[in-house]
Amino acid sequence: MTRNLKPATESGIKRLAKRLKSDGAMSHAAALDAAARQAGYENYRHFTNQGRTAVDAAVRPPPGAHAQRVTDR
Repeated sequence: MTRNLKPATESGIKRLAKRLKSDGAMSHAAALDAAARQAGYENYRHFTNQGRTAVDAAVRPPPGAHAQRVTDR
């Protein structure tokens, strides 16, 4: 029996998915989706896309920004 947990991290979602899978006859993908829904996302893909969006925004320059070459003289 699984307690009503709300994971907040990727490892937490994966851990809950493992527990859900072992509790019943559920595929790994279905367990990941169920765990992500408990965390407040539509499915696991939605969760991973949200994380990538945040990382991409921090790493990639905004559209239209040009990289400048820095040289030591």
